[in-house]
Amino acid sequence: RPPRSTQGVSSAASDVYKRQINAEYMGIIFMKAIKEYFWDMVLFSKSWLNCPKQMGTIFPSSRITGKKIANIIKDPKNVKVVELGAGTGQVTNEIVELGVKNENFVTVEYDKRLCQELSAKYGGELNLLNIDAADILEHLPKEFIGKTDYLISTLPLIPLGEEKAKKIIDSIFEVMKPNGVYIQVT
Repeated sequence: RPPRSTQGVSSAASDVYKRQINAEYMGIIFMKAIKEYFWDMVLFSKSWLNCPKQMGTIFPSSRITGKKIANIIKDPKNVKVVELGAGTGQVTNEIVELGVKNENFVTVEYDKRLCQELSAKYGGELNLLNIDAADILEHLPKEFIGKTDYLISTLPLIPLGEEKAKKIIDSIFEVMKPNGVYIQVT
């Protein structure tokens, strides 16, 4: 709602009123964040119940984690970014918000339900691959192979087993530039 006029009101009363409006606004923002995280937990939990080993964790990444990861990216308009394990899209959202161009960003998610939610959220504007990360070299667009500036992984490597984890890590280093940045969230 638009702020009410404080014209003709004493300075002290005006300050109290502004703090009250700010507190109301922060309460709305807080409740929106809680609601968003709740629905992420519901969606994530459904996928986790179907295949807990595949999910590897019982909690999705948070918006705070997404922001911290996205803030590592320098010059977002001119870099190539690959994300492995998009989950509910908290990291994905922050990368998009940062300004990484769609043609320079590919995100990978194995779970079909989570892919459908991400696809619906971004209206098909996201380069989303519904594949096993171990097969990334066969599916990633060629312009990303050996040319990726940032590779962000939230994959639970240990539950995947040694052989599969090694294949994923070997693929990661083939996808990245020699001076690229690899971020593993565990």
